[in-house]
Amino acid sequence: MDAFNENLNEQQAQQPMGCLHRFSKTIKVVIIGLLILLLMIPMFMIENLISERGRTQEEAIDEVSEKWSLAQTITGPYLNLQYPVVTENNGEKKVSIKDLILFPDELMVNGQLKTEILKRSIYEVNVYQSELTLKGSFSSEELKKSRIDMDQLQFDRAAICLNLTDMRGISEQISITLGDSVYIFEPGMDNRGIANTGVHAIANLWELKLNKKLPYEIKIKLKGSQSLNFIPLGKT
Repeated sequence: MDAFNENLNEQQAQQPMGCLHRFSKTIKVVIIGLLILLLMIPMFMIENLISERGRTQEEAIDEVSEKWSLAQTITGPYLNLQYPVVTENNGEKKVSIKDLILFPDELMVNGQLKTEILKRSIYEVNVYQSELTLKGSFSSEELKKSRIDMDQLQFDRAAICLNLTDMRGISEQISITLGDSVYIFEPGMDNRGIANTGVHAIANLWELKLNKKLPYEIKIKLKGSQSLNFIPLGKT
């Protein structure tokens, strides 16, 4: 009986110790979790601050770009030559106009870039003014490779196209010397370009049909911000 009482007393003594041990582990887990949460709060605050600063910087860039001009990408020059195609359906003939795009055989770009920094609040935005010269030539050999009848091509209504990202960046009227002739570009593409924004000029290019190469030169004064890019359409 005494032994039984002793075992009972030992079990009763061990129960509070076991509960205390489990409670202690729970407290430790809770404390560690709270510490992790406390450490994560500054991280979230820093991330939010970085994100907010990023948005504010983008807004500053957009504001300056809207007033000055956007980042510019120049595509071209290239030619758009149209030709008629006759189709027949149930004995009825229909004539539609197709476009043949002729890219330059050669394209060289030279120029000067004058940069400056405009400030908006604590942010700085890079802008530039450029004076560019685009030189090269178009080749009639490329027309022959198209296997389209040269007599069907409307050389007298050819469109010379130059795509620009932001027309507001044009500082003065753009012209092109093509062979022995000079043409003034007009705003818009008149549905003749491979992109929607830019300038074009209607020209009589019978010389291209007769000669193998037709040299060109374009001078552009163009403003922009952040970057100036060129799409390399020429073979060389």
